Amino acid sequence: EAICVGASLRVGGNSRAAVLLSNETLLRLDQDTTVNFSEIKPAKPSWLDLISGALHFISRTPASLQINTLFVNAAIEGTEFALRVGQDNTKLWVFEGRVRFANPKGALRLGPNQAAVALANRAPQRFTEIRPRNAVRWALYYPPIVDYRVTAYPGDKAGPAVVQALK
Repeated sequence: EAICVGASLRVGGNSRAAVLLSNETLLRLDQDTTVNFSEIKPAKPSWLDLISGALHFISRTPASLQINTLFVNAAIEGTEFALRVGQDNTKLWVFEGRVRFANPKGALRLGPNQAAVALANRAPQRFTEIRPRNAVRWALYYPPIVDYRVTAYPGDKAGPAVVQALK
């Protein structure tokens, strides 16, 4: 299903979603996650508001993405990271690439295998995560099994069940 500029997506309990953006970026959303989408423009930073929950971002080509949360904003200049918004903080884990993690109290630039947390009215702080991939275990065990782009299955190249499911 196409998601329009300004649309919100809410993933309920016991559910997950995968969103393929027009710039080939894959967002995986964990249960109880709400995001608002803005316009995606080639060669310009895209904007996304993570209201609650968690997302896992992956792109095999570096992409600029600005993610806003209640406690901190993350400017991504890399390829893979995870972000979780809790009731009193936002946590970030960087697996590949670089992320600028900032709020009015301060900023951090994180690289591969680094993590940080931001609390209300406090500057972001680095923290050590022994097994950072555990933060996104929910995403790693649920790979997409269908290419969600309808254009990937033109005409009769897909079976009728796939065509029907993609409608």
